[in-house]
Amino acid sequence: MSLHSAFNHLLFIKLGYETPLFTLSKKMKFMKRIKMSLVALAISSVALFSFNALQSTSIKGTVSPADKATNAWAMSSTDTLKAEVLNGAFEIKDVKAGTYSVTIEAVDPYANATKSDVVVVDGQTTDVGEIVLQMKQ
Repeated sequence: MSLHSAFNHLLFIKLGYETPLFTLSKKMKFMKRIKMSLVALAISSVALFSFNALQSTSIKGTVSPADKATNAWAMSSTDTLKAEVLNGAFEIKDVKAGTYSVTIEAVDPYANATKSDVVVVDGQTTDVGEIVLQMKQ
């Protein structure tokens, strides 16, 4: 008897199903119910995690000139987060609620730009709008 067969046999004995009337078809129906329950549990878990993903907290915005920024940084007293600026847009994800300074890292001849006091609310996307880079003095 294989380990799998032995386990199934013990499972059915433990549940009180090992009787002469308990046929193979009854065992198969029982196993099918267990499998369906596990599938339902898995689907419920995926749905729960998907719902949480939809409620992510982030900071987004745009930069001009679009090709003169490399990274966006969000800094608070407890966190420092970074995102790439692509085609003049950025989104810093997985941000905790709080107050941040958003700094855009620029390439020469432009200077870095900072927007202070950006308030982030849990479960929402905070749009800082357009941040315009200035030439270095």
